[in-house]
Amino acid sequence: METLRERRGGPGAGPLRRCRHRRGPDGLFGCPRSGWGGMVDMTRDRLPRAGERNGIYYSMGYSGHGTQMSTLMGTIMAEVMDGRTDLNPWKDFTWPAIPGHFGPPWFLPLVGAYYRLKDKLA
Repeated sequence: METLRERRGGPGAGPLRRCRHRRGPDGLFGCPRSGWGGMVDMTRDRLPRAGERNGIYYSMGYSGHGTQMSTLMGTIMAEVMDGRTDLNPWKDFTWPAIPGHFGPPWFLPLVGAYYRLKDKLA
């Protein structure tokens, strides 16, 4: 079974192909068969924000730690939507601006290129 990353020829393609046929002492494959990647949202202080604005409830800005915290915050935000706003631990947090960042994130392609080069040289 070919993974999406292998089809695209991504950085994990070679190692995944090599270890696909290796088995551990228990007879199970010892290497991962696929990977996952996605966008990471970050706030200036790396702390999440949650609340309500114009009738829309939000919980975001987990800075790469959403798997753990967002599960709990989903339960808390359900209570917040039911009127228990006191349960929201981030209700009074402000959204400080990131210095030098105005408008669209023009710098992200440069950051991505830096890390791709760093991966290739590692």
